[in-house]
Order: sequence, then C-alpha cells, then structure tokens
Amino acid sequence: MFEKLFHDLVTLFVVVNPIGVVPLFLAVAGRESAAARRRIAAQAIIISAVILLVFIAIGQLVLEALGIDLASFRIAGGLVLLVIALRMVLAETETSSDTRSPSRQRRGFPAGYAIYRRTRFDHGSGIIDRQ
Repeated sequence: MFEKLFHDLVTLFVVVNPIGVVPLFLAVAGRESAAARRRIAAQAIIISAVILLVFIAIGQLVLEALGIDLASFRIAGGLVLLVIALRMVLAETETSSDTRSPSRQRRGFPAGYAIYRRTRFDHGSGIIDRQ
C-alpha cells in the first residue's frame, strides 16, 4: 500500500514538475504584484486539481466506453509528449498578437500551458488544430 502510494506521488511530482515550472511562472507573472501572483498560482492550482480529480473519477470509465486499452493510451500519451517536447526544442521565436489584458492571458497557468501556447498561436501545425 505504502509502496504504491509512494510510486504514485513520485509519478505525479515528475509529471507536474513544480521545480521546472517556476522559471516559466516567473517569466509570465513576474511583473505582477505579490497578491496577483498568489491569485494566479491559486487559480492554476484549483484548475489543475479539478482536472486531475475529474480524470481520476471518470477516466477509466471513459476509456472502457471508448474501447481503448490503458497500455494503448499510455503509448499515445507518450507520443503526444514527444511531439510537444520536440516542437518546444525546435521552435522558432513566436510573436503574440493577443490583445487581451495581461491578467486574462495568464489565467489557468500552468495547467496545459505548453499545449495551449502551441494550439493558440501556431495555427495549422498544432497537435490540436483550433482554427
């Protein structure tokens, strides 16, 4: 029991990568006041926790309903992460034409930030094309 819990917590820590997200968070919200940074971080934690809990609750049921084996889902997820990592390493500098207020741009950080940036500003070549 303790061994499985430890394994799951280590896996969660590696996937979330809180140490690696700190520089990205500071780059996005570094100029905000301390209260605004806390609010942005709290929003991100709440959004991430809700997404995590929803997938814990119904994820296996959805996979079974769609007839997808867990091993196949893991392979597909690994391939998606590989594509995202390669695109981040090989990406050119992007310019943003987003005219929303800075506080609206940062909502939900860091939950899905890399995928959001890719699909939001890289129309036509994103993993999930949102045209």
